[in-house]
Amino acid sequence: MSSKSKYILTSVLDFIFTYGGSTLVIGINYITENNFKYKLTITGIMMLVALVFTAKHLFEKGYRNKMDNLLQLLAATSNEDEKIEINNQIETLKKKRAIYDRIVIMLPFMILYIIAYMGEKELHTLKYTTGILLTTLGVGGVFNVMKQPLYDEYKKDKIKNKLLKNK
Repeated sequence: MSSKSKYILTSVLDFIFTYGGSTLVIGINYITENNFKYKLTITGIMMLVALVFTAKHLFEKGYRNKMDNLLQLLAATSNEDEKIEINNQIETLKKKRAIYDRIVIMLPFMILYIIAYMGEKELHTLKYTTGILLTTLGVGGVFNVMKQPLYDEYKKDKIKNKLLKNK
C-alpha cells in the first residue's frame, strides 16, 4: 500500500470516528422514531456544544493562518494603499476573533446554567452518551496520531517522484 493511500485511509478513519461517530451518537439519541424531528434536551444541547469545542481547533488554526498571511503581505508590500487595505482586513479579523473568544468563554457557563435548570434526570443519559462519544473521539485520535507520519512520508514520496521525473 502506497504512502498516499495509507494517508488517505487514516484521514478518512480519523474523520469518521472523530466527527462521524459523534454526529451518529447524537443523531441516534436525539431523533425521535415517529417524525424524525430533533428533540431539544439538555444532553442534545450539550453534545452539540461538545462538537463545537471539538471543531474549535480547526477554526483557530484557520484564523492563525489568515493572520500570518496578512502580516506577511503587510511586511512585503510597499504600496501605502495596499497597506491600508491589509490593515483594515487585520482589524476586521481581530474583531471577529474577539467575538469568537467571548462566545467560547461564555459557552461553559451557558452549559452550567442549562444543567442547573434541567436537572439530574437528563444527566444520567448524558453520562452514557458522553462515554460513547469519548470512545469514538479516542479511536479517531489514534488515527489522527497515525496520520501525521504518513502525511510526511507521502510528501517525501511526492517530492522524490517529482525529482525523478525531472531528471
